[in-house]
Amino acid sequence: MPYFGHTLTNESSNLQFVHSGVPQFGAPDGFGVAQIDASGSDPVNALVKLSDSAFWSWHWNLQEGINLAASFQDPAYTYFTQQLQAEQFDMGTGGPLPSPIDATYCQMTWDGTGRNGLQDAEWIELYNSGGSLHYAKWKNSQWNYTTSYVYRTCNAPSLTIPN
Repeated sequence: MPYFGHTLTNESSNLQFVHSGVPQFGAPDGFGVAQIDASGSDPVNALVKLSDSAFWSWHWNLQEGINLAASFQDPAYTYFTQQLQAEQFDMGTGGPLPSPIDATYCQMTWDGTGRNGLQDAEWIELYNSGGSLHYAKWKNSQWNYTTSYVYRTCNAPSLTIPN
């Protein structure tokens, strides 16, 4: 994920542990630097998805976060493509393009080609929500956005990983 370091800073302030020595917790049920949780699927059984290693080791937590983020790439890009297709079906060619993101660390646009566009905003939103929320949706002949999380991520400095 091109913006994963920014996502982790936004998620956990780059902390695996809080001052008392227990893993960093973020509502509704995220733990560690990557905030591994089960929101969107089964919050009651969140710890089932979080291994002991990922709970206590930032190395494992980060790796599980990377694996989880990777699992959302195809669904994010597919969903974004479906929304573009819905817009084209509704408006024909020449309809409005999704609004670009111009933030401190992310400049995301969509010109109809290539990667590193707004489909990455969808990817960021899916990671945060455990797959339950979307960044952009074509509805009622206009683009609708869930922007606050993506903008916070795109304005957060990137995680610095120690040696």
